[in-house]
Amino acid sequence: MKNNEVKEVTTVQDISREFVEEFGIKANEEDFKWIAERMSYWMKEKGDRYYFPPFRSEFAKKFFPELLAKKSKKKKPSLLEDMIAKREAQKKEDK
Repeated sequence: MKNNEVKEVTTVQDISREFVEEFGIKANEEDFKWIAERMSYWMKEKGDRYYFPPFRSEFAKKFFPELLAKKSKKKKPSLLEDMIAKREAQKKEDK
């Protein structure tokens, strides 16, 4: 691994404490300052034990926005839509 290279991530959950530490060490001064400020904020807000998930989300938004891009899925019909479709199909069978 080169000096400025950071391990690749494919999901937000791939961003671990170790990843953030490695990223912060190799980051420029401005990015390091942002990481330190936001981590400090979330530690004060949520405590040492629970700060990481909200921090990780914010970290991903800033440095890896492509991980948060919503992937379009086919919309699953709602229960009501499904019920109506089945009811109409049953009516056609009964004729």
